[in-house]
Amino acid sequence: MTVIGHQRQKNILSAMAASLEIPHTMIFEGLSKLGKRKLALEFISKIFCEEKNNCGLCRSCIDISKGVHPDLIEISSQKREIQINQIRDDLIQRFSLKPYSAPFKAAIIDNAHLMNRYSQNSILKLLEEPGGDSIIILVTDYPESLLATVRSRARRISFFPVSSVEIERCLRERGCNEDSLEEITLFSFGRPGVALEFLSDPTKIKERKEKINEFLNVISPKSPFRDRFKYVKELAEDSTKTEEMLKMWLSYFRALMIKKAEENRSLFKIKKSLEEIEESIHLISKTNTNRRMVLEKLIMEL
Repeated sequence: MTVIGHQRQKNILSAMAASLEIPHTMIFEGLSKLGKRKLALEFISKIFCEEKNNCGLCRSCIDISKGVHPDLIEISSQKREIQINQIRDDLIQRFSLKPYSAPFKAAIIDNAHLMNRYSQNSILKLLEEPGGDSIIILVTDYPESLLATVRSRARRISFFPVSSVEIERCLRERGCNEDSLEEITLFSFGRPGVALEFLSDPTKIKERKEKINEFLNVISPKSPFRDRFKYVKELAEDSTKTEEMLKMWLSYFRALMIKKAEENRSLFKIKKSLEEIEESIHLISKTNTNRRMVLEKLIMEL
């Protein structure tokens, strides 16, 4: 299934694939469910393809689609973190071998921000002494969670929310009825993966609407402080729910920023809110800061 949107990023990667002048390390950065990992797989497929056009029919393309290509390593979090043994055993050891059938050894590390400090330090040796026959793609929602030494050694390719026109076209192609089209597009906030989830499970969009409306009511200037603190107290009790809600707030404000930009309206307040939410996500996911205190401070500033 083709990645929706991101034509500029596709053009950059196609030019790399055609010339085979490919950076040793790349960071695909942007919100979750934009298609970053999927485009990374498409890129590797194009390089490995026997026809050099991502044909989907040759042995390399089929093996990649099945997740069994000997020259492609995919790493993701098994728990809350990507552990050092995953980098040392799954990546470094296999990268010490020559490619089996492809022109390169390739690795895609999904949710790379979940690499702990030891994992990131372990991978640095590969980045500092790159082999000419290897490619590493770090896929991340939070690039600033990566060590500066990692970021400085990679080519960064940023991904942004997809236009409503492209998401609507995708939904129509998949049989979405016109009654649901506008609502799904609106509440997906430019993220194709979310739009497709809503299409396959309509109950999820109902839940999203309820959560967004509850959030907007809480941060309304008319909302009493006691309601804000009560909301935060309940949210802080569940770490999984906390991160999920913060990501939803982030998506909401980014979609709002795009809309305001199209209307040529001031973006200062929205940018500030985005920065505060991103900082809160970092504190909650990467430090031992009190979750409730972080959320209380955030909800007062939004």
